[in-house]
Amino acid sequence: MARHAVFDSAMRTRAVSLLRLETDLRRPVDQEEFVVYYQPIVRLASGRIVGFEALARWQHPERGLLCPEEFIPLAEETDLIFHIDRFVLEEACRQTTLWQKRFPDHLPLGISINVSAAQLARPDLAESTFAVLGRTSLDGRDLSLEVTESTFMRDEAATVATLASLKDLGIRFGHQGTLG
Repeated sequence: MARHAVFDSAMRTRAVSLLRLETDLRRPVDQEEFVVYYQPIVRLASGRIVGFEALARWQHPERGLLCPEEFIPLAEETDLIFHIDRFVLEEACRQTTLWQKRFPDHLPLGISINVSAAQLARPDLAESTFAVLGRTSLDGRDLSLEVTESTFMRDEAATVATLASLKDLGIRFGHQGTLG
């Protein structure tokens, strides 16, 4: 069957941009270009802050602050997502412990972190999360991992086993924007 496709300059520009972004994406963890922003989670009935959602951002040296939509899909395709997820988990748990110590009258104060499908499928996620909790002195009950429905579509058996191991650590699971 005869077919043809037109490769125009816009497609070339996009392809070059993606290739450059992938090359750039290999450097930011070591160069401390990833930053974590914290969005407060407020209990509506009392107006009290009960936790935060950790949001990854990339402070690109040339392109400025990049939102997750601009780099997470590419990071998942290249397996660089593991480095990003690990950094965000460690940093968010460390910061939450600091806030708990500084604001003891606001306890319980938890952190909610998005977990990629690729990360959740890793059999060592519970073990590495336990290690982070130990290093940061954060109680597992103060950590909520947010997973999306698409996460469960990849490898259901592995995902269920990982979730059970994490739940044994006291870690909670939620939907985006909630703790609990």
